[in-house]
Amino acid sequence: MHRALKAISLGSVTALLGTMMYFLFAGFELEENLGLDVLFGLRGKIVAPAESVIVAIDKVSSDHFGLPNHPAKWPRQLHAQLIDKLRAGGAKAIVIDIFFKEDRGAEQDRALAAAIRRAGNVILFAHLQRDILSEQGTLPSHEDMSQTINIERLVPPTRVIAEAPLALAPFALLKYPHKVTKFWTFRVPAGEVPNLPALALQLYTLQDYPALRQAIAERLPESAQALPATPEDLLADGELRRVVSALRYLFNTRPELGPALISPSDSGLQALLNMYSGPNQHYLNFYGPPRTVTTIPYYKFIDPDSAGVPDLTNKVVFVGFSEFLQPEQKDNFYTVFSQSNGLDLSGVEIAATAFSNLLHHQGIRPLTPLNFIALILLYGFVIASLSRALPTVPAVVSALAMAGAYAAICYVVFRDHYLWLPWVVPLLIQTPFALFVAILWQYLETRREREQIREAFGFYLPKSVVNKIARNAGHIEAKQQQMYGICLTSDAEQYTRMAEQIPPEQLSVLINNYYKLLFEPVRRHNGIISDVVGDEMLAIWSAPQSDVVLRSEACAAALEIVSLMNGPVTADRPAHVLPTRIGLHAGEIMLGNVGAMDHFEYRAVGDIVNTSNRIEHLNKRLGTYLIASAPVIQGVKGIAMRELGHFRLAGKTRAIHLFELLCREEDLDAASKQHCDRFAQALLAWKNRQWDEAMELFGDMSRQITTDKAAQFYLQYCKKYKHNPPPAEWDGVITLDKK
Repeated sequence: MHRALKAISLGSVTALLGTMMYFLFAGFELEENLGLDVLFGLRGKIVAPAESVIVAIDKVSSDHFGLPNHPAKWPRQLHAQLIDKLRAGGAKAIVIDIFFKEDRGAEQDRALAAAIRRAGNVILFAHLQRDILSEQGTLPSHEDMSQTINIERLVPPTRVIAEAPLALAPFALLKYPHKVTKFWTFRVPAGEVPNLPALALQLYTLQDYPALRQAIAERLPESAQALPATPEDLLADGELRRVVSALRYLFNTRPELGPALISPSDSGLQALLNMYSGPNQHYLNFYGPPRTVTTIPYYKFIDPDSAGVPDLTNKVVFVGFSEFLQPEQKDNFYTVFSQSNGLDLSGVEIAATAFSNLLHHQGIRPLTPLNFIALILLYGFVIASLSRALPTVPAVVSALAMAGAYAAICYVVFRDHYLWLPWVVPLLIQTPFALFVAILWQYLETRREREQIREAFGFYLPKSVVNKIARNAGHIEAKQQQMYGICLTSDAEQYTRMAEQIPPEQLSVLINNYYKLLFEPVRRHNGIISDVVGDEMLAIWSAPQSDVVLRSEACAAALEIVSLMNGPVTADRPAHVLPTRIGLHAGEIMLGNVGAMDHFEYRAVGDIVNTSNRIEHLNKRLGTYLIASAPVIQGVKGIAMRELGHFRLAGKTRAIHLFELLCREEDLDAASKQHCDRFAQALLAWKNRQWDEAMELFGDMSRQITTDKAAQFYLQYCKKYKHNPPPAEWDGVITLDKK
């Protein structure tokens, strides 16, 4: 194949690999969770716009006033004083990110409401509550949560206070999966309710409202007539939030309107046009760690000994919880600038950041999806083609230079223009892939040429001389592969006691014979023995992906082991075998060589291995011999089993659904089947908090079959929960300690 054609082929494969990473392997999330974090980290802290000022409710202020650090208990006359001070300082808008949920007495509430009215420029936080309803508008049953509708509604503060501000607004933040990277301007599920930053922007740019209305009137006269005529009318009772929502609806329904209205890029009018006609989700352009936005402690506005009210002219003041000590945080969110000591950005800091982003058009701007994919394709094609077209050393130098230049471009446009280019997949996946394949390809070609030369030299030189010339030293490395696996962990019940009673040489013979019996079912059912320590064995069934055949093989091997080891002594079951307990679990594992230097072992590594061991230990508590998790039995047929319930095993945070494997279905007698059915009935009563019914059923089973420790186990929990019920959110999970 011609070198140019090879370069084009590798370039095309690398380009497609990049797009596959985004569409099949969560590449977008990788860019957001890693790529954006690194860009912020490289850029570091920047100066926050001066228009935003935060009044911090913090422990310093609590201590200064001699009040508990629970601001909900502060007298509301204190907030009234603060608002008067902010008004006297010339604040253009006051945003209070505090939820005044409960009445605190008529005098306190009226004092705060009066101060809010005197200021005339206050926006107050309201709680956003989500209700889950069925399609018929009723509460859904526990059994059927599939056909549901999420409805959000605004919960205002206490009535006296709610009537005082210009508007009420929520501040809902978008967390994915647990980190804040975006904010909404409008909350769609609540009926396009504007968030705090959106209302703050409209109030701050009040002088630009006439120009906005006039621009709309020139194109849509009938729509403009429904809007207040003057800024004063916009500030009438209830108008601000209604008009902001109406403008958003207008720009949404008439998408051609936004591009038609052109304004100077640095004007307040342009900021309004961007907000109303732009996307509802915005990536936050954080200015830095906590307290980067100008922050003044609350007490400094109230303390008569302070230097006086600072000049707040032409500023939006955000009032809310903001600490600089991690243990005192009350309204904190994990972000890219969360500190190593645990200190996060507060909600009010994020609100101020969002407002400044909207005002100055400083939000982080990702590429459009089409441009995003086009850039990935172009980068992958160019770097791979370059790597394959050039010899090895120039290819490496050129590829690294191109990657460095691209990284620099990503950083500069992010720092100076807030433009976010994808870099994780291009630099961390496409570049290494292109270099690796190009070098490997060239190596294979070189090796083939070397073999041809070696063959030719063999006609002229002795073979030993040719081999010596061609010989090359190698290096062994530990290699592992991520696989789907089923782990079987076993443990001999009487081994410790027996080891104390017999000489080591006899114990060695016994344990070797024991493992001979144990290994045979595993190998017959296509498993591998991964590890043996003392009386414990780890067996593995692995495949590139989930496989019901593998799970069936593992279950069959486990049943054979339990039947052989725990049945009566016969000719097929020698007297030296030991009763054996087994735990089965399935999931993703790393399989391969583990070790370093001069010692390696082939074994599985991962949480699945640890969990199967914990499941095996649970047999002691429940008096069982073979427990499997739900991922193991999924799709497996022909095996009789009974559900044991949901358990949070010792040292684990997630609950796991467990079952006891009994025998082949055809071997289950009627009495055992009836017992299993009664156990399932009792377990259902347990899950439904029907303690008396569950106790009666578990008690009957315990008396009928005294060896059923699982029934006894649940009976004890029923008695405990009858006198001390679990919390309302209890989901039937039993959390086990390390006993």
